[in-house]
Amino acid sequence: MFDLIIIGMGPAGIAASIYAKRSNLKVLCLEKGMIGGELNYIDKIDNYPGLNDISGSALAYKLLEHIDEMKIDYRFETVKDILKKDNYYEIETNKEKYTTKYIILATGRKARKLGLENEDTFLGRGISYCAICDGAFFKNKVVSVVGGGMAALEEALYLANIVKKVYLIHRRDKFNATPSIIEKIINNPKIEILYNEEVVKLNGKDHLESIELKSGKEIFTSGLFIYIGYTPNIDYLKNLDILGSKGYAIVDKNFKTKQDGIYAVGDLVEKNNYQILLAMADGITASLDVTNNLLK
Repeated sequence: MFDLIIIGMGPAGIAASIYAKRSNLKVLCLEKGMIGGELNYIDKIDNYPGLNDISGSALAYKLLEHIDEMKIDYRFETVKDILKKDNYYEIETNKEKYTTKYIILATGRKARKLGLENEDTFLGRGISYCAICDGAFFKNKVVSVVGGGMAALEEALYLANIVKKVYLIHRRDKFNATPSIIEKIINNPKIEILYNEEVVKLNGKDHLESIELKSGKEIFTSGLFIYIGYTPNIDYLKNLDILGSKGYAIVDKNFKTKQDGIYAVGDLVEKNNYQILLAMADGITASLDVTNNLLK
């Protein structure tokens, strides 16, 4: 029986585990992918206090070193289900079953798809949701980026250093990003902005060859990088009534859900700003509340 099991090892989950371990809780972390989560797909972080120029993967590695130094127990397993028992929870993974008094959900979000025909077919054959992962495959080629938020603009700038040209396609006439990054986008000679446009069709045989826009314009492009938002990773929460209409967890000020003993933090919680430090603060707040409850 664990005091606390944390599902997800992005910034929120790792911060929660560090504080739980410092409080001498018996804690276990479960992660189905990479430690650091979405951090591993960020090219450069320049707003993390004290680390003003670091890649996302490098920060993820620093977090891994920290939890290793603290001997925090973590396992690479996929959570299949969470069941409520008498006064504890049972977590079933693809490998084991675990029991715990408290749970912190920190599984974040996944990229939203366009929902177009051939989108899945062309995945890895021209379509990508991660410029850092796949950008090198498009060296000196023409690519397109869909989206108007910070992620889309950051990835467009990253790709501009690798490819011949970037079409930045946005369905509105204004970007939702900081003025400094918008200025960089506008002033980059390799980036052509297409406002008030949407991708409506994907063309190609074995791989993506061109895209069609709602205006009727066809763009011949070797790659399409999609950044149109995210949806919470909630597939394993089918037995828990903790989600709102948009699929995000509903929590109180300490990030408790309405299920006693279960917390949700980080990008599983809808907020105005999704930032690394804010996710960490969520995890810390939840972890401290778990500790306080166990000490009562």
